[in-house]
Amino acid sequence: MFLTRYNAKRNINLDIIRTVAVFSVLSVHFFLNTEFYNTPILGKKLYAATIIRTGFMVCVPLFLVLTGYLMNKKKLSKAYYSGIKKTIIIYILSTLCIIAFHAIILNEQFTLFDVLINITSFKQYSWYIEMYIGLFLLIPFLNLIYNNLSGKKEKLILILTLLTLTTLPSLLNTFDFTTSHWLFNPASSVNYQKLVPAWWVNLYPLTYYFIGAFIQEYQDDFRIPLKCNFMLFCVSVILMGSYSYYRSYNSNFIWGSWCSWGGFENVITTVLLFIFLLRIKTEKMPYIIKQCFFTISELSLGIYLVSWIFDQYNYPKLNQLIPETADRLLYYFLIVPLNFLLSLVLSWLINLIYTALNKLLITLTRKT
Repeated sequence: MFLTRYNAKRNINLDIIRTVAVFSVLSVHFFLNTEFYNTPILGKKLYAATIIRTGFMVCVPLFLVLTGYLMNKKKLSKAYYSGIKKTIIIYILSTLCIIAFHAIILNEQFTLFDVLINITSFKQYSWYIEMYIGLFLLIPFLNLIYNNLSGKKEKLILILTLLTLTTLPSLLNTFDFTTSHWLFNPASSVNYQKLVPAWWVNLYPLTYYFIGAFIQEYQDDFRIPLKCNFMLFCVSVILMGSYSYYRSYNSNFIWGSWCSWGGFENVITTVLLFIFLLRIKTEKMPYIIKQCFFTISELSLGIYLVSWIFDQYNYPKLNQLIPETADRLLYYFLIVPLNFLLSLVLSWLINLIYTALNKLLITLTRKT
């Protein structure tokens, strides 16, 4: 069943983080595919949904912080660039599966040119791959910046600088000072006035990357009691979710910068959750549970990418069966685990193909 056996020397907490992140991705997509964003945010059910969505929005930021945690010592070399091979191949294989779904299930016509365009256009859920390729190419140079700073103070200033450029605008540039009574009905206008520069907000992956590097180097400074850490995360999710509910009240959900990937809501909740998951005690965890976390972690990229297939197949049926968006929330506990399991199986098959292809490539390279 398992592609690789769990190694006892491995830090299982990192696999737990990756597992939580990929499950959160599918959970966020639940809201995307059940017409949550086209429904007036009003009432207890939509309030609960907004808070739950806020909690799961840590998905992409967790991956980025984990990247900084793991790769902050990488140096520029020929060997380094081979490290993206698996990501690219898994992406291509996953996209071919998606195209097969288009052709076989949706009866759409595809030419070879269409296939190539789909792969190079990073469609479906593949925007993260497009972003990650750029981040991967920058990492050796980002590490030169980070590792050549003289100490903790300078590294902290680097992170604070990036937070100022990418996150502070989501806190300060989201108010309308010209519309009467706007404070009591913020959804009435999105004509916000800038208080700080916001040109660099799309650099948020670098912010999360350096946060991950900082946590890895100075993790002894984050010795928050686990219960306190978890409570802080829960309280933050409730407060941030309540704020998003207030900003969208009685209108369709407003995906403002405050709740976007680099917004202050996600920065706070992501850091708190990452530190909590990093410090969970796993010494007494049964081997089979560790193996499961490790396997999901290894398959996470494929799970993320091919989940599009099962989302497209299952959610239209749910939406047709349950007309009201608010009533679909209870089906989260059915459809998200189902899509996760189906995506895991398909990702497992894709990784088997990748393993075979990789062995073939190594053999051919040696012969050459």
